[in-house]
Amino acid sequence: MQDQLRQVVRRAVARLRLLHLYRGASRGLVLGLATALLWVVAQRLFGLPGSLPMVLPGVVLSGVGLGALTAALQRRWSALAALLRVEQHHQLKQRLSTMHLLEGEGASESPELVRLLLADGEAYASRVDVGRAIPLERPRSLRLAGGLSLLLFIVVALLPSLDLLDREAERQAEVRERGRIEREDERLRERAAEMATLAEAQQISEQTRELLSDLARPRVVPKESAPREAVRRPLAELEELRERAELLKEGDLLRGVEEQVRALQGIDQRMETEFGRRAEQALSDGSPQRAAEALRKMAESLRGAAGEEREQLSRDLAKLSSSLGSHFPELSKGVGDALSRLRSGDGAEASGKLGESADQLQRLARLMRESKLLDSIEAEIEFTQDELAQLPREWKSGPPPKICPDCLAGTCQARSGGT
Repeated sequence: MQDQLRQVVRRAVARLRLLHLYRGASRGLVLGLATALLWVVAQRLFGLPGSLPMVLPGVVLSGVGLGALTAALQRRWSALAALLRVEQHHQLKQRLSTMHLLEGEGASESPELVRLLLADGEAYASRVDVGRAIPLERPRSLRLAGGLSLLLFIVVALLPSLDLLDREAERQAEVRERGRIEREDERLRERAAEMATLAEAQQISEQTRELLSDLARPRVVPKESAPREAVRRPLAELEELRERAELLKEGDLLRGVEEQVRALQGIDQRMETEFGRRAEQALSDGSPQRAAEALRKMAESLRGAAGEEREQLSRDLAKLSSSLGSHFPELSKGVGDALSRLRSGDGAEASGKLGESADQLQRLARLMRESKLLDSIEAEIEFTQDELAQLPREWKSGPPPKICPDCLAGTCQARSGGT
């Protein structure tokens, strides 16, 4: 193919493709504007979700893109069709298309005539104005797009939000409910984190640590749900955590711990030695931790005790063993063994036996701390459940009190509730 004709073909095909895309995009613009107009009307009348600044540009641009893509896939322009459009405008009577066909067939017949036709076509091709032959005229659909744009502007500016189906009210209620749930859950997670921090230094079971970790995780609120349904999943998760706390309290490890501590508080004996009085006071306060510490001090004093001091210690151990006998036979036996060793003159052995009894009280103190921690966890969960469910019963004093760090450590001096 001659150079001039090749350039004409390339420019004409590109021009036709661009014109076809232009028309397709303009039709897509009409479609996008019409869709946006319908959406705005529906949004104002029925409260459809979505933001105008985000939805309108997206809908319109999607329409333009869809129209252009459809036009691009719908038709492919050939060189012959492009040349026919150019010839039609310039009234060339198929000179260029004939030249193109002759080139394609190889021009094997009448070479002299072919050369003349090719030369004639090349001469005309050099004078062709492809831009004028295939102008990028404004599609008629752009007029319709202009009218739709004006109508869309008027509707956006003047049509009030009627929300005939009260969807906006429901949406606002859902937002408020979600915010309420998130605030309550955040409060619960903060309290769980505080309890976990206090429990780090304590010897609590791995199951209780896992419970605290799960309690500190945020609860999932369904993204699309009615306000009355939004709390169901968080409530279900909290109920599962509450049941886990209850099972841990009722398990073999912690069952009966609170009853044992209450039984210790019933011990009321007048002790003679300083450490005996400390132990008796700690037991009556319900603090096995401080009682264990007092017994260890008493055990140390047994090693070198003699004379009147030994007699006083013996009488204190006898009173302590007798008081513990009905409720804590194993602990009573340990104190009794220490008394027997002391009376036989073996202070070191007596000290060891009494130290073992202190270890038993220490274990009880550890179990009591874990039980107290589980009580606090359960109280926090129940309060949050009530707040989320909006039950008629209210907590008159607000949220449950924070757990006392000294109580959890077993060093609280308060008579009621000390650990």
